[in-house]
Amino acid sequence: MTRNQSHGGARKFIAAATALALGALGSFTMATVAQADPPSPEVGNIRADNHHNSITVHKHEKTSDNGLPSDPGNGELDNTVTGDPIQGVRFQVTPVLYNGSAFALTTNVGWTIAAHVADIGGGIFDPSNNTNAENSINNNSDNYPNAGDNIQLGLPLPYVDTDASGNAVFSNLDYGLYLVEEISGGSATNITDPSKPFLVTLPFPTQTTSTANPNAWIYDVHVYPKNSVTDTVKVPKTSDTGFYSAGDSISWTITVDIPVLASGDHFNTFTVTDTLPTAPAQYLAFDDTAIAGISPTSVVVLDSGNNPVSFTDVTDYNIVTSNPTKTVTFTGPGRTKLETSAQGGKVVFTVQTKVTTLPGDGNLVNDATSVVNGNTKNVTAHHDFGNLQILKYVLTGTGLSTKTALAGATFELYYDANNDGDIDVPADVQVSVGATNSWTTNSTGAFPVPIGAIKPGHYLLKETVPPVGYQIVGTGLTQIEVVAGPFATTPTPINYKEIANDQVPPWLLPFTGGNGVLIFTLVGGGMMALAIGFAFVAFKRRKRVEA
Repeated sequence: MTRNQSHGGARKFIAAATALALGALGSFTMATVAQADPPSPEVGNIRADNHHNSITVHKHEKTSDNGLPSDPGNGELDNTVTGDPIQGVRFQVTPVLYNGSAFALTTNVGWTIAAHVADIGGGIFDPSNNTNAENSINNNSDNYPNAGDNIQLGLPLPYVDTDASGNAVFSNLDYGLYLVEEISGGSATNITDPSKPFLVTLPFPTQTTSTANPNAWIYDVHVYPKNSVTDTVKVPKTSDTGFYSAGDSISWTITVDIPVLASGDHFNTFTVTDTLPTAPAQYLAFDDTAIAGISPTSVVVLDSGNNPVSFTDVTDYNIVTSNPTKTVTFTGPGRTKLETSAQGGKVVFTVQTKVTTLPGDGNLVNDATSVVNGNTKNVTAHHDFGNLQILKYVLTGTGLSTKTALAGATFELYYDANNDGDIDVPADVQVSVGATNSWTTNSTGAFPVPIGAIKPGHYLLKETVPPVGYQIVGTGLTQIEVVAGPFATTPTPINYKEIANDQVPPWLLPFTGGNGVLIFTLVGGGMMALAIGFAFVAFKRRKRVEA
């Protein structure tokens, strides 16, 4: 089949069709959506006016209960069609010509030749062997009488992208045979398998496939070619119990929809990749160290009912780490198992990472890519983190106007779940960064290194050991809010807290240059006089007794 050279069109190979408008089956269901006063099929002879026909393509997602071979299309309105509409899919309609002219469907000869076009190979053209498919139409004189090399494709009509309702309308068409092609996904980025080309006649015969309107003519044909679609979502796994207490460790989940395939289709590729951005710096690193409360790297496959399906590492998939990427690739047996046990389900790829440094804005970014049957989907996830610093001091100088730094104060950090200022067990977990869960101030009164990679939220600093010669004030608990980004002291303190100490109580000492010695002398003399008085009284009593 060749395009009409008078239109400047080059030879175009017709891609595979799983169904034709002339008896479409499989993943193509001819139907319609409701619209204002749609024309009803007409019975009897084909009407004389042949200039006001249309083809409306309604693009919907392929699901497990639509586009089945047991449910062929008939070109009539059908408001029961399922599957979410897909916006932005680009379609093109091209007239099929015979001897350079449109098919004369007001004649029996025109219908006979059009029927033979459908009959040659069932109208199913192998996209991997287009030339043979084309030749099978043009050179099979037994099934295609008088065709020779006279079947051509005319000038394509301007393409139309499906709207928000998934509709693409080609109107004011003359009678004839038309090739309908999905020429690209357009702005739709989640399609794994483009719908295959198919043929439509205008007018379209219902024959006996229609129970409501048998043997009628449809002049406004509606078709529903389905697409297998996927989607990819990536988020930090904030549900981990150690999401706060693990400090600088965080896991990410990449969830990829497993599309419902059209009958006869297969998964030829299914990969999911986590990519750690490296510019302006690589802030994350893959980490497979077991950490309590942090989800380890894993692959989970769920079926359409959200039930786990058993998949085995190495046998069904492989995980390969090559910094800055970690990729899970499903093997041949694994892809077969996806087809047989998990269509309509999800693949959940969990990746454990460690925060190596913190960007200036505190926003850690992590990318993911899924490739399903050649469709590539890129997504980005991010999560904010903050650095925490303190100043441990004692007030000195005239009027207590000077903050003097104190070394040797040790602190622990707790997540304050309800922001009440108390440590509530078990909700308020202790924070660890790596293997560290306490920090001690240096000679500047600060932690040697800020407490890093802390998830934003409300926290409690608990002073457990005061500097030597000082005492903990009150309960030793200080509330602080962590926000995204590093700590700052000016102009407004962010992720920063100043915490004072008091010295231990002083001894009660005499005033310098005062009466300290005199007081001790007087007190001592008084005690001696009192003792002499007691002795004199005792002596007098003995004398009376002797007398």
